[in-house]
Amino acid sequence: MPAEFWIAFYDELVTYQSEMLAEMAELTKNFSDPEARAIEVDDLRPLRDLIADGKRRAEVWRQVADSGEFCGSTETGLTAK
Repeated sequence: MPAEFWIAFYDELVTYQSEMLAEMAELTKNFSDPEARAIEVDDLRPLRDLIADGKRRAEVWRQVADSGEFCGSTETGLTAK
């Protein structure tokens, strides 16, 4: 699959996850402090990490697309030559 597919995939995933994060953060305002802290730790922080990972992966694919080359895989799924 071309790099453009993966760029679009991760961009869309990040958009969806960011919208979910915003909605969850808004809903969390209605909870008590202990509940809100638990949601922050168990749900919001991991989602923020997933968003950061998706952005990083999209950037790697952008570098691949810019270089026009592909050479193996890494934890991000790619390595540009």
